[in-house]
Amino acid sequence: LGTLLTEELPIVFLLNTFQPLVSILNDVCTKVKQYCPRIGFEEMKSEEENVIAVWTRESKHNYEDNAKITEDFICPTAQKFVIEFDSRCHTERRYDYLQFTDSIGKQTFDDTFGSDRWPSKAEFKGPKLNFYFSSDGSNNYWGYKFTLKAYGKTIPPFHWLFDLQISFSRLLGLMVSTVLNVEPGTKSLKKNSDEEKKEEEALLRSDLWKTLFRGGYQVGKLMRSLSGAYATNPTDSALSTYLFEMAEEEELPPLIEICRAAKPCPLFGGPLVDRAIGAVFAALIWHSQEIRDELSKNLSSPKPTRNVLDAFSAAEALRRDLVEARQKILEAKEKEEDEEKKSKMNEDEPLVSCHEKAVYLLKFAGLSRVMEEDRPGSPVTRRPSWGQKSWRWQRVGNVVSTVGRLKQQISREVKPQSVKHPSFEMVLSFVRNNGLTVDKVRTLLQERTQLAKNISDVFNFAAEFLRVMISHGTLEIPLLAFLQHLLTYQRRFPRHYAMRVDGCGLDLETRLRKSFQLFIHRLLDAIKNRKEGEDKEGVEVIRNVFSHLLDMTWQDYDHLLLRDIQLPEFLIETVIKSSVKEKKVVIDLFEGEEKMLEKHKLHMKFMEKWDTVTRFTHFLESDVAQEDLREANLFVVAMAANTEKCHHTKVNCDGCSNKIEGPWYRNLEIDEDCDLCPTCFSMGSGSRPSSHTKEHLFQHMSKHICEGCGMSILTHRFQRKSDNTNYCIACFRKESGKDTQWTLYQLTEKP
Repeated sequence: LGTLLTEELPIVFLLNTFQPLVSILNDVCTKVKQYCPRIGFEEMKSEEENVIAVWTRESKHNYEDNAKITEDFICPTAQKFVIEFDSRCHTERRYDYLQFTDSIGKQTFDDTFGSDRWPSKAEFKGPKLNFYFSSDGSNNYWGYKFTLKAYGKTIPPFHWLFDLQISFSRLLGLMVSTVLNVEPGTKSLKKNSDEEKKEEEALLRSDLWKTLFRGGYQVGKLMRSLSGAYATNPTDSALSTYLFEMAEEEELPPLIEICRAAKPCPLFGGPLVDRAIGAVFAALIWHSQEIRDELSKNLSSPKPTRNVLDAFSAAEALRRDLVEARQKILEAKEKEEDEEKKSKMNEDEPLVSCHEKAVYLLKFAGLSRVMEEDRPGSPVTRRPSWGQKSWRWQRVGNVVSTVGRLKQQISREVKPQSVKHPSFEMVLSFVRNNGLTVDKVRTLLQERTQLAKNISDVFNFAAEFLRVMISHGTLEIPLLAFLQHLLTYQRRFPRHYAMRVDGCGLDLETRLRKSFQLFIHRLLDAIKNRKEGEDKEGVEVIRNVFSHLLDMTWQDYDHLLLRDIQLPEFLIETVIKSSVKEKKVVIDLFEGEEKMLEKHKLHMKFMEKWDTVTRFTHFLESDVAQEDLREANLFVVAMAANTEKCHHTKVNCDGCSNKIEGPWYRNLEIDEDCDLCPTCFSMGSGSRPSSHTKEHLFQHMSKHICEGCGMSILTHRFQRKSDNTNYCIACFRKESGKDTQWTLYQLTEKP
């Protein structure tokens, strides 16, 4: 499924096409319930372990020098792996070896088949097993051959109709997750150079994008949206029509004639320059709230107010830049010898581009920042500044001196245009930037518009899927499969569901918000409409999906949703339910517990023999110990901690030769004794056997004795809090039902 969805497919179109099939397939499966098992159906639980995968691997005979072979065996449903070796297996002892690593640790095989270093069969924990073979540059032998079998509890085969419904639900969930993972702009950015990418990224970070382009094309006035707290004026007003006509007129508009008479300036460049300047002038007026309001009042007979003249001066300041840009192209055109390149040069391109961008800005609603209203009776009023550096604060008293008023008046008069009319800087920076074209902005907006539509559609689809699947009152397995695969790409989801769609427009943002909220409400209804204990497993899955989807960076406008769904109460209820425990202590199986219990049984057999001998050498020579001599040696060393039963052995550190009084470490991978005190083990000091290497695994040995069986505790140590007695894992399983307060300590194998 994942490979299929990597192709360029119309996923949203396919989802809408498949939607009727969801209801049809669910109705059919509901009518034949005997073929569609529910969650917790007893026949789905299998206690028998069966072979679910088999691999066979074989080396060259003889194997090559300096060979390094590695492979991972993975079977998701495997609980264990069993390896059976060929009787001809033979490698050079210690230097050429096979190594298998599971989640518990490593096990190495070398020498000859049947020896204590190479048993005929080995068992490892699933679902993943790593194989590694290494040989040096000399003495190569027959090599290896083994058969690896993966064992697991298999589920009985489903009826083809139920299997179809599950696979179909998984596909739909993965398709929804794929859409939610898509980022806007990926197609256009791939085609652009690095410099163009930087320019587009700069546009997305600019004030112009955050205030104007981010809201998309707008009609009507809206005081608040997902895009931010910015008010807009309708684009179909009389002023908008007037400014559009002024920007498109080839003859000199009346307003510009009035401004030229009031504020004369040198005129040069020709009609194309005049037309571009007129369009920029119109854009500056449209995106300045104060000028727009002034001009709207006297549109029939416009007057050259101070603010209008400021916009006129700012637009006229571009005249020299436009003429110089055209002149540079003319000079380059004269020097160009290639006629084909010369024909492509257009000296009027900067003028046309400037006019096109200014007219494009008129298609967006005029900007005005939403001011914070002064609170009644407050001694401080705040005058907002469009400049990003600071806010200007003014202390308002009952009596303001004449000198202070004059200073304030003078400071307002000498303000630069970038502070007095901050929108001027945004408009002028856009029309001046030759790298940003109308096509690029339009493409970015279109991509975000399409993405917003897609995300809104998939949330609506998911909400409808949820409604159909729970219409019969139960939570079925296909629904849980859908929700599970919906979170496939959750790590790459945006931090907020509307984060990547800025520029889609306020209408689409509202539509997206409503579709997301609908899906969240449907999930919550599926949880709350279950009776206590009903569909417990299914409710738990939906609760987890619900929590994952709400794990995001919430915005201010989301508080209504959080209030409607009563999120605090829901989270408190979840915590309370998860904290309620049964009186009886229930601890899941530990990693490798089966091996620990088998080792405990073997050590109990050793204990029976140990009590009948007087010297540990006699014990090691016995038939019981010879069956697994390495484990017998480990048992002998562990018995050194038992002062009651150990009358004939003690442990000395092989590093410093001192007697070990406390815990110590024993090498598990060599035949020679290698016991190290904590100091020699951690510092690497003292002597070592020649076969010892730093990569070998060591068992952490302790002096703790199990209260139940009287043996030394090698792995997990469970201490009862009531009397501080210690138990091994085997005896803990017998005692855990009698007490609820335990402390777990773990002794691990470590390099």
